[in-house]
Amino acid sequence: YSNYSGIQPKANVNFNDFFRFNENGQGINFTFAAEKISAQHIRALKDFNYENHHNLTRIAILGDSFTWGADAPFKYTYGSILEEIVQNSEVINFGIEGIGIDIMYLRWKYEILKFNPDIVVFAIYIDDIRRAQPCIHKPKLTRKMDKLEITNIPPPSYEEILKTYKEPKTISYFLKHLVYTIDAIWGNWKEYKHGFDILELMLKEIKSQSQKNHTYFMVLIIESGND
Repeated sequence: YSNYSGIQPKANVNFNDFFRFNENGQGINFTFAAEKISAQHIRALKDFNYENHHNLTRIAILGDSFTWGADAPFKYTYGSILEEIVQNSEVINFGIEGIGIDIMYLRWKYEILKFNPDIVVFAIYIDDIRRAQPCIHKPKLTRKMDKLEITNIPPPSYEEILKTYKEPKTISYFLKHLVYTIDAIWGNWKEYKHGFDILELMLKEIKSQSQKNHTYFMVLIIESGND
């Protein structure tokens, strides 16, 4: 739980990542080296100082599972590779699996700025725009005129939501199917419209703040179908 974004990686977690695939009908298991989520809720093997004492080019990357590096060991995430090919650099990975542009923006606003990065990469997978739809367990970002309004902050925890949950008096699978079908037809359009409305304001704010901080701001687009 995060009181400003609703969700963040759990701090101080050590784990082994496993990967399995079939080749010639046989299952093969690989165990990657030990992985870690740092005390700062970042997929990293160490904690970072807020001030850059080593005069490295500090690169902060934001995104979903592509940035987090799902199904890949830490050293093969694009952030780690970027750190290898850019001399005297330090990459801090703020990616989280399954999130949308709203959570990416909130991590930039409430976390990344504290680290005073030289470069910020906002990596958007197309579906991330739709994922910014409002939900009870995260802040709600809406466009009011030409300003970005943030409400439902801090969002309720799952425990708080469950305390007020009431079982429905009747359950109709027909109505569920009907609503699901309508949502499948029209829902995506509404979700993308909302996402694009707030995306424009997010990027303007990040660009403006980056110019003030003399930070290089880059938007990376990961097209659907290029998994």
